[in-house]
Amino acid sequence: MLTKAQIKRRLKKGVALFLRIPLKNKEFSILSNNCWGGVVYDRYALPYRTPTIGLWIPPKDYIKLLKEPKVYLYSELRQINYRESHVADLLIERKKSGRYDFDLDDLIIGRVEDVDIVFIHYKTFDDAKTKWDRRKQRINWDNLVVKFNDQNECKTEDYQAFLQLPYKNKLFFTAREEWCTEPYCIYLKQYANAGYVVNDTTHGDVPLDLTNYLNGIFEK
Repeated sequence: MLTKAQIKRRLKKGVALFLRIPLKNKEFSILSNNCWGGVVYDRYALPYRTPTIGLWIPPKDYIKLLKEPKVYLYSELRQINYRESHVADLLIERKKSGRYDFDLDDLIIGRVEDVDIVFIHYKTFDDAKTKWDRRKQRINWDNLVVKFNDQNECKTEDYQAFLQLPYKNKLFFTAREEWCTEPYCIYLKQYANAGYVVNDTTHGDVPLDLTNYLNGIFEK
């Protein structure tokens, strides 16, 4: 007899396979500053064609990575302690506020060159590194979506730097209406009072027809 968890997984996969039927573009890669890309792949029950799964990258670090993605993604990932990270003060603040209920010394953080990566959904660095190294080999550079949002103390200069990046397929989610200056910028007004996008990984939070968007990339 199947357990409740097994039934739930099968139902979830069944829904994903149904949603995948109209999807023509099945070999896209997503570079994302947080877990959004993983949610998209799971939505269609597709393999992860990106290493940016189950993690978040500080805004300034993410912009650096996007400026020279192959330099950073193919550099050696090494482990650092949260005290060494570029967001140590932010992590400490979140711990004090009760947002993080774990010991910060247990937080898995990696660094490639001068870019930090917070592996929020991994229990060991070895697991994070193994999956990072495997998934980065799957990137389809000819079918790439680059996504960013205004989380983790994103500043105006970070947003402006993102606007200047020469990617064909960009997405930016923001809770600041004044930052919606381009067609690929999506305003999430439900988070306006928070001042940043609290969550863009739950179905329905982002008003974007993913299937049409991804098929549109495929047809360009």
